[in-house]
Amino acid sequence: MPVSQEKILLIFIKRASFIEKDKAILSNRYQVDEWQFDTRRKIMLPWIFLKQLLFLIVRLPSYKAVVSEFGGYHTFLPGLFGKLYRIPHVVICCGSDCVAYPSLNYGNLRKGLLKWVIGKSYAWADLLCPVHEKLMGYENSYYLDDIQNQGILNFFPDLKTAVFPVENGYDPEIWKPSGEKKLQFLTVAGQMEDPNRAKLKGVDLVEQLPIHFPEYDFILIGTTGSTKIVSDPPNLKRIPFVPHSEIIHYYQSSCFYLQLSISEGFPNALSEAMSSGCIPIVSDVSSMPQIVGESGFIVKKRKLEELIQTIKAAINSDFNSLSKAARERIMNYYPEVNRANKLMEAIDRVAKK
Repeated sequence: MPVSQEKILLIFIKRASFIEKDKAILSNRYQVDEWQFDTRRKIMLPWIFLKQLLFLIVRLPSYKAVVSEFGGYHTFLPGLFGKLYRIPHVVICCGSDCVAYPSLNYGNLRKGLLKWVIGKSYAWADLLCPVHEKLMGYENSYYLDDIQNQGILNFFPDLKTAVFPVENGYDPEIWKPSGEKKLQFLTVAGQMEDPNRAKLKGVDLVEQLPIHFPEYDFILIGTTGSTKIVSDPPNLKRIPFVPHSEIIHYYQSSCFYLQLSISEGFPNALSEAMSSGCIPIVSDVSSMPQIVGESGFIVKKRKLEELIQTIKAAINSDFNSLSKAARERIMNYYPEVNRANKLMEAIDRVAKK
């Protein structure tokens, strides 16, 4: 389809690979302009709000629609002026903008002012597009030390905005098996120097596994350590950083992928690993049980004993059939083309109003 003269405004906070993918999808049909609401320097927030305000006053009427990634301060003015100018606003809800875990210092909805701003943004939006339906509401029975009822509607029960899930998608020609797999366990996570984040992503549990399974290797990518560790066991391998373009090699060589998070939206690393033939072992949280289906293992409670028993079951499973099932699960339910079609359908839904 040729690119039309109609324009879409794409708003985001941090540039990331999934932002670039969505921009590429939208660019197949529309001219796409970007607005990055950079929040790294808090002292600059008033100036950034002012710049966004002036931009929207002058430029917003020229756009067919506005698409915002995540809900936050950056979606407040687009929502307000979208209503004033009758320009549709689509908010893609991704995870941290749907939850609150005060004990872990995580989730935008734990902060009073930010929660209010997000609530207004969601109420003013023409369409909410969570990356998985579970982000609208679910009970977290895996982690019992914090708020259990998570998801947008548990925090904003009177919200009336239309909802249209737009799941993440993956290219099976990029994320695919190759070569022989080793009986090893892989986890990809970043910024684990913060103990709260290490716990949030389940890295603190992964770090305890090698001593119980000394005959198998455990690989942690993106972390140098969540605790003050004197020395790791020899079967725990830490790799501080791997470019996204090179992570495929670790997926392809690993038999199992561990995602033991307390909170997730739609985890890209898990899905990429599954598409590459990794057998998933995940916590019973949000979207993950539905992503995995019958192709892997679900840890019901955040207890080391239960995790150890799950690892034992995985070691004694049929590797070949589960590896094939994991890849087929992503190819059948979450291919990249589905994301593209649904994102375009979201624009069509609001543009016809």
